[in-house]
Amino acid sequence: MKVIAIVASTLDGKIAKETSDNTSWTSREDKKFFQEETKKAGVLIMGRTTFDTIGRPLPGRKIFVLTKEKREHIGDDVIFLNAPLKDVLLEIQKRGYKTVFISGGASVYTQFLKEDLVDEVWMTFEPYLFGSGIPFMTEHVMKLLKRKEIIPLGTDAVVVKYDVVRQRG
Repeated sequence: MKVIAIVASTLDGKIAKETSDNTSWTSREDKKFFQEETKKAGVLIMGRTTFDTIGRPLPGRKIFVLTKEKREHIGDDVIFLNAPLKDVLLEIQKRGYKTVFISGGASVYTQFLKEDLVDEVWMTFEPYLFGSGIPFMTEHVMKLLKRKEIIPLGTDAVVVKYDVVRQRG
C-alpha cells in the first residue's frame, strides 16, 4: 500500500497559524486538488486535532483518526483509533485500500516519517509567510526526498510531489 503525506504549507513551512486553524488560507485550487486526490484513494489518516478542526466526515472518504481519547466512531466513515501506526496501516490494507493519505497534523506527519512509513510527500506551497505558527513537523526528522512532479495550482500556488528516498542503514 502506498502512503502519501499530503500537506498544505506556507513558504516558511507552516501548516496552520495555530492549533485550531483550518485551511481557510489555502487556495480554492488546493482545496479542489485535495478533495479530488483523496477521493480517488478513498481513505485518510489524521490526528484528532485535525479532525476536530474539520469537524465532520468528508464525503466519499473513510477517515481513521489517531487519538488517545476514547471516542465513538461516526458511522462507518470516521474511525477513532489508539493503535501503533503499522497496525493502522494493516487495518486499512485489509479493507482493500491501495493508497492512503496522511493529512495532518504536525505530530502525525512526524510520527509517520520517523517510523519510515511514508512513500511520498505531496506539498502544496501557498504564497504566504506566517512567521510563526504550526510547523510541518514537531521534531527533527531527517529524510531525503526526490522531486517527481510539479503541478501549478492557479496563478500562485504549486504542488510538488516527492518520493521519500529510503536510506540504507
